[in-house]
Amino acid sequence: MGKQPIPVSHILYIESDKRLAVFHRIKEERERFSYYEKLSVLTAQLEPFGFLRIQKSFLVNMEHIVSLTTESVILSNSTALPVSRQNSKKILKSYADWKKP
Repeated sequence: MGKQPIPVSHILYIESDKRLAVFHRIKEERERFSYYEKLSVLTAQLEPFGFLRIQKSFLVNMEHIVSLTTESVILSNSTALPVSRQNSKKILKSYADWKKP
């Protein structure tokens, strides 16, 4: 079976688990799916669509961020993910810049 395209707005976040990219989607028939890909490759592809790398293992869709602090991000489905302490200022600035009208 071939890859099925999904709208980026349906992706909450992508998690790197070893060499697997695990896609977590808004509530749908298949909320999670995965395939082998480097998160750095996905980051380069998805940043122009409003995705933000918050830590070495997580790439989140800014459209679904409810709250972002220097320590964590809360998504629209109440998932809490850790934010890189080392890059927290850069992450907060990137999110603030994205939110500006």
